[in-house]
Amino acid sequence: MTLPPALTWAYLFAPGAAFDCKQGPAWLVQAIANQPRNAGDPIPVICGGESNQMPDLSAAPALVAINCPKLSESTLGRQGFEYVRRFAVIPNLQHARWFIPLDNAAVASDGFALYKPSKPLSRFKHMAARLAARVNLPGWYQDQICIAQRKAPKLYTVLSNLFDGRPVRMAISAGAPEPSRNRKPSIMIFDPQGQVLGFAKLGREPSVRHLLQHEAKLLRALAEVNADTPRLLFADEVQGSLLMVQSPLSGRSSKAKLSDAHLNFLTTLQRQERKPATQADMVRELPSRLSALKVPHDDLDGALDDILPVLERMTIPATIVHGDFGPWNLRANGGRIFAYDWEYGQVDGLPMIDQFHHVLFCGYLFYRWDSRQGFRHLLELSASRPQGYTPRQARALATIYLLDMLARLLGEDYDPADPMVVWFRDILTQLTPMGRWPEGDRESVSCELEKTGAGT
Repeated sequence: MTLPPALTWAYLFAPGAAFDCKQGPAWLVQAIANQPRNAGDPIPVICGGESNQMPDLSAAPALVAINCPKLSESTLGRQGFEYVRRFAVIPNLQHARWFIPLDNAAVASDGFALYKPSKPLSRFKHMAARLAARVNLPGWYQDQICIAQRKAPKLYTVLSNLFDGRPVRMAISAGAPEPSRNRKPSIMIFDPQGQVLGFAKLGREPSVRHLLQHEAKLLRALAEVNADTPRLLFADEVQGSLLMVQSPLSGRSSKAKLSDAHLNFLTTLQRQERKPATQADMVRELPSRLSALKVPHDDLDGALDDILPVLERMTIPATIVHGDFGPWNLRANGGRIFAYDWEYGQVDGLPMIDQFHHVLFCGYLFYRWDSRQGFRHLLELSASRPQGYTPRQARALATIYLLDMLARLLGEDYDPADPMVVWFRDILTQLTPMGRWPEGDRESVSCELEKTGAGT
């Protein structure tokens, strides 16, 4: 069972740790009660208490104190708790997204580096919150949580040892907001002076563990081609979770428009080896991925059948695919693009896939394109003969991208009626209507562009 965002702090404890919450918001009491637990002394969870109203903690293995600002580290230390950490919960506990350490104003401000938004308004809010934390303005957070343990958790010890025994601080992200699938916590690791040392991800559920193992494999492959990507520092079991740690990337958030720097980065992912497109793992594995779907997918099977003859006559460079190539996973620094979050990557993919993803997902998220606009932009990109591919070949590559994305979403149990699934499916229907694939390379896209409208 994946922990709900409000209980992300429970990753600092072993799986199945018993928590006892008798008072507090009903939703929190229920969320804690719903978690599977092992036998053993329960860990008390207290809400809004004063320091002189604490329960007897002499036998408690640990303590979770929510909104107890007067409960000091020295008081907890006298009761035998050696490891005490306090976090601000942003935006609030019920809708937790980030846990920012509250050691002092400087550390709290540095903790906001965990999140680098792409949208201008979000960047402004982020900058304002970081400044408020830096000058210790009251009211910059609504809820706080204090974690007290008899000794440092194994997670902390491993991370400290990984960086030569240096004291480290952790800013924790609860992961993508619900109802996102395969949600996982991530951690920015930094020292008390604010130097970012690395980023970590934690996985307990089988599907999340698979993603982290897959990302570790991608990072090892990327190290061999010297791509501008993080280095894998650690990947192993720690305290009931699969822990993966990678080096940080410097730079600012990337813009939503593809630049030459983006294209140059994608070129570095192409190797000298060339092969028929149908021999790439991305194509070879697609039929089995589609057949494993639990929902009707005749339209997806038909689209794949339509384009296979085109792919059979194409020779492509062996290409590593990022899989989620967008501003949220990119950094720009010194005229270069750096990419992280490779959990959806593919070692043996096709060219153009990441370019299509960047164009479409930015259009969907930032510009609110409808499916007609998304289709038009794919047509325009295909008509520009990218990387020397004919419009027909580019459309075949775009179709593989759409099929790969839909197989991923539906394979993660997204509802077929989910707006994102419907949007991608509508574009696929327009791009490659079954049985009506354009003939040869003589086809002109001008008529189709006219049909989609002059403006977007």
